[in-house]
This record gives sequence, C-alpha cells and structure tokens, in this order.
Amino acid sequence: MTPSVSGHGTLIQFGPAETVTVSLNPTSILANGTSTSTATATVDDINGNPVTGDHLTFTSSDPGERISAVTDHPNGTYTVTITSSTTPGTPTITATDTSVTPNISGNATLTQT
Repeated sequence: MTPSVSGHGTLIQFGPAETVTVSLNPTSILANGTSTSTATATVDDINGNPVTGDHLTFTSSDPGERISAVTDHPNGTYTVTITSSTTPGTPTITATDTSVTPNISGNATLTQT
C-alpha cells in the first residue's frame, strides 16, 4: 500500500496593469540643456502586484527635453533619463503603459530653473 501524501500551496495571480505612478530624481534641475533627472514609472495590477514586461512610453510637455530609451526592470519599474531643455518651467513628465486597453498613464512635474 502506498502512503497518502498531501500538501497545499498559495497561488498568486497577477492581472494586467491597473496603475502607473511616476517619480523623478531629482525633481528640480537646471534648464541648461545638459542637466538630467531619472524618471521612474511603477506599474501595478489591481492588487498592487508589480507588472513587468509591459511596453511604456515617456513624454514631456516640454518639446526641448530629451528622453532616453526605456529600461524595464524585473521589479515592475521602468526608467528613463530626462535631459533638460534650455527653457525654465515646470514640464509634466508622463509615462503611458500601451500594453493595456485603454492605455493607462501617470505623471509627475519636473522643475527646470
């Protein structure tokens, strides 16, 4: 006779992206065309679990700023480097997850002095 074996486990199901939040480091840079800030978008599902492997785009309301290619980190964060324009102001940096329909976005304000 074979002994009976039993056990249990926890299944965690991840859903599609539900929220995108954006942070900047630093939040204020010089408007000299060379200063940089790192924008980090954090993507979570409806349960607050990190979402990896999605396609994100970053844009700025200041057309003079340059934005690097997106780096997808394995923890649900996505980063870019933003290089300042020469125009002082408070541009809005927006990260949009285009892997879900409708697309979802988050934004943060960068100060250029």
